[in-house]
Amino acid sequence: MSEPQISVVITSYNQREYLSEAIESVIQQTLRPSEIIVADDCSTDGSIDLIQDYAARHPGWIKAVIQPRNLGVARNRNRALAQVSGDLVSFLDGDDRFLPRKLQREYETYRTRRGVQIVYSNIYYLDETGQRSRLWAEGVAPPEGEVFTHVLGRNYPRGMTFRNELVETECILEVGGYDESLPRYGDWDLLIRLTRRFRTAYCPEPLAEYRLHSDSLSRAPATVHIDTITRIREKYRPFLADLSELERAEVERKFRQRLAVLSRRAAREAMDAPDRRVAFAHWARSLPLDHGWSPVLLGRILLPIRAYAIFRSAFRGLASPRAREVR
Repeated sequence: MSEPQISVVITSYNQREYLSEAIESVIQQTLRPSEIIVADDCSTDGSIDLIQDYAARHPGWIKAVIQPRNLGVARNRNRALAQVSGDLVSFLDGDDRFLPRKLQREYETYRTRRGVQIVYSNIYYLDETGQRSRLWAEGVAPPEGEVFTHVLGRNYPRGMTFRNELVETECILEVGGYDESLPRYGDWDLLIRLTRRFRTAYCPEPLAEYRLHSDSLSRAPATVHIDTITRIREKYRPFLADLSELERAEVERKFRQRLAVLSRRAAREAMDAPDRRVAFAHWARSLPLDHGWSPVLLGRILLPIRAYAIFRSAFRGLASPRAREVR
């Protein structure tokens, strides 16, 4: 059997502090990729010099794709994807890391599971110091096979879809690559289109490390999440026609649930401003989404500070731990 042609794309933007670790984690793979493409989105922190040095030391294997101006994550990835020559490809952010057996174990799974075009694995979360904090999938195996409805509803551990998958390059090209009109959630958006047409397999071994930052997407203002999730919901609403009534209901429930949680978070963020009018509007929008009316949050919006403190203390004393909503 011929050697697999696997490309790894590392995308970076002002991540020089971590970028060497990302590149070295791919260099040290037990299954050597056929090429490593490092695509930089016009960094200003010295990343470009670092990338070019790696490319000079590994000519023909490590390839530098340097954008002349900042294009955004999706465009940077698509420009890198256009350079891929491997039959299979995996993406890595410039501040994350592969574990040494990542490509080998996922390729073994791909080769032995008939009819599979996408393989994904468990991952470790890293804190800002680079220490492992927890596993993504812990105790319960995520779904595999035909997982379109799971991906669309983000019905995965911690509400996060899989990442760093090994996928047939042609599959990504067939579904159009990354949506350059979406400034965020590009990975999720691509997976929605991929899993609608192609099958997945899961490797339970943790094979990558994902770094969480204080300025990461998950910590962006709630309104940022609401806007993008709403766009994705509308973009793929036509796909729901292909689902059973039960599946449609579950996907819609997941969207409503996520938007309700984010609306209440937006209300709390508005109170931090403070802006009671905006906070109340966000709280009111959450009501029809999941009927979780959050009395403590409403009290914070409507009551003076001292009265709210008394109300919150009394409510928390009466409520069960499951019913409490902090702040």
